[in-house]
Amino acid sequence: MIRHHRPRWLLITVVITACPPLLADEPPAFPALPFGGAPIDYWDVSDDAVQRLKRRIEAGKVHLRNDSRYGLLPAVLSALQIDPSTQVLKFASGSPHREIGVNRPRAIYFRDDVAVAWHPGTPHIEIAAQSRRRGTVFYTLTATDDGPPRFERPQRCLACHSGPKTGTNVPGWQLHSGLSPVDAGASPWQTLTAPSLSFDERWRAVYIRGKDIASSRSLTDDLPFVRHAEYPSVSGDPAALLVRDHWLLGMNLLTRWSYEHQLQQPREETIAAVVRYLLMRDETPLPQPLPKDTAFARWWQNQGPSDPHGRSLRDLDLESRTFRYAVSPLILTAMVQEQPVAMRRELYRRIRVELPAPLREETLSILRATVSDWPTE
Repeated sequence: MIRHHRPRWLLITVVITACPPLLADEPPAFPALPFGGAPIDYWDVSDDAVQRLKRRIEAGKVHLRNDSRYGLLPAVLSALQIDPSTQVLKFASGSPHREIGVNRPRAIYFRDDVAVAWHPGTPHIEIAAQSRRRGTVFYTLTATDDGPPRFERPQRCLACHSGPKTGTNVPGWQLHSGLSPVDAGASPWQTLTAPSLSFDERWRAVYIRGKDIASSRSLTDDLPFVRHAEYPSVSGDPAALLVRDHWLLGMNLLTRWSYEHQLQQPREETIAAVVRYLLMRDETPLPQPLPKDTAFARWWQNQGPSDPHGRSLRDLDLESRTFRYAVSPLILTAMVQEQPVAMRRELYRRIRVELPAPLREETLSILRATVSDWPTE
């Protein structure tokens, strides 16, 4: 249940969909890969959550109804089974979408394999869905006056969402640290977001409720320039932003891993980076504990799967780190579980060898119970 009271907010930033300039002294760590033709065939019909929803709409099984206040957003979130508590309000100081700004930030909602972006007053919803073969695929959904909503895959999305700007040189998410609204006139996006960045560097233009974990930022009773009633939730849970950052950057890396194997060009650097990321070795420790009993935390941890003792890789720590156990729940996603057996086995072997001693036995027990083909030691 949403409680309509005056929340305390923290002003910080993560930027997803704007086009930042590249830094000349930061060459891409991954070489470019071809993905428009076989075997990846990026522009062919994808095997993702949006295509499944589109087929259900065309079959008359789902009807997306327009809400008088929020447009198609509530119906889309319900159809994709995305909880409103995942909401992150993001100000993009250089966004190509002119409607997005200090007074009207974009709202991002997500689940394991799909994210939805929306801002008040627009007839469009932007959706990014994860495909095991094609990686992150971008769509727009537009309300129409004379028929069902229209899905499109604009090629222009890849002007920003591909290449070195994703960190792995494949189509995917781009998360760059930027500037606060009060500094919006300056040049944005000087650093690619990474788990190792301090929170003060990583979050500079997202509105978040709760404690100040970016130490140089201060909390206020309210943000007078944000009209909260224009959004379906007043939540801005910092745990949701922690998980979202981890998820989207991880999906870029898993996409790279998948592309290389499809192209028969696997690189040691990539598998080593995937293992390191899934073991969360570079995560910056939280400077202070975060609230645990929140709507987002409850929803996220209830997604499962769990072992016979009720433990799950999705369990949150929020004392000093994001997740409680030693392996990221990204290992449970289709981006891992639907890859060829040989790929998975090599990944599992390396994770098992490199698991750190703290939490090793607990984590292995959860992996045996929740990963169907986890090897027996």
